Amino acid sequence: MRLVLHIGLHKTASTAVQTLCRDNAGLLAEAGVHWRVHQGYPAHHETAWALLRGETGAIDDYIAEARTMGARTALLSSEELDYVLHVPQKAQAIEAAARAAGVTEIVWIAALRRPSEVFRSLISELTKHGIHLDPLQGYLEIRRTGGLHFTGRLNGGAQFWNWFYTFDYPRYVGRLREAVAGRVVAYDYHAPERFPGAAVLREATHDAGMLMDRMTPPGLVNARLSEAEIALNLGAMLAGYGHEPEEVAALLAARATCERAAAETGAARIIDDALDVRFGDYAAVLGDGMPVMEEA
Repeated sequence: MRLVLHIGLHKTASTAVQTLCRDNAGLLAEAGVHWRVHQGYPAHHETAWALLRGETGAIDDYIAEARTMGARTALLSSEELDYVLHVPQKAQAIEAAARAAGVTEIVWIAALRRPSEVFRSLISELTKHGIHLDPLQGYLEIRRTGGLHFTGRLNGGAQFWNWFYTFDYPRYVGRLREAVAGRVVAYDYHAPERFPGAAVLREATHDAGMLMDRMTPPGLVNARLSEAEIALNLGAMLAGYGHEPEEVAALLAARATCERAAAETGAARIIDDALDVRFGDYAAVLGDGMPVMEEA
């Protein structure tokens, strides 16, 4: 049994990959790939949260389910699992549980994207979760640590809530490769492909080409919010903290003024360019980290 763990990264079309797999789970099964279908959200976040909490029995259940379905590969996808880049000991525990469940091959796979694009998309995405990220503050944290870390918030019962958004790909992907026994594959979000996550499907089955010929594309999912939608989210956050409507309007107007100034003065471009210069050259990280043998 092979286990393929698609760990995102965040803001690299993970939801599109998951939607593609959920909507075509029957075709995946025909190709020997098990994909657990949930009602509602397409990702396997519940399983990922359990694993990150240390409940390794969740991987036993997933492998047993795949085996019952006659699958050769169990494919599990959640961008919540990219936290293993920050704490690779969690990946080691997951691998140990998987091997104990009879898995003989483990593949970790992640998409890498231009850092400035991830940064701007994250600023939008975080407002959905009640978080306002100041661009300059976020930029300084990324330059200091190679990522953005959010922890200690309640986001639904016993669920794991500890996010580390990775920007320093060589540092963190390299560290995971050193820590685990399985292969760690990185692919480029910007590579021209017919489907988002085509590289994930190629790791899951040798029949990926024929499989994609039969698949229904996911369409546009989880697109970046518009400025109006971001403002609505921020307004709801401010109201939740007790601000009156006129105060909310004034604060949002002040934010809009700052956003315009950042664009007009070039401050936003300076931050974006600096992130790409520092972290954007990740070509050496792509692939599985194994040396390419040249033919004689």
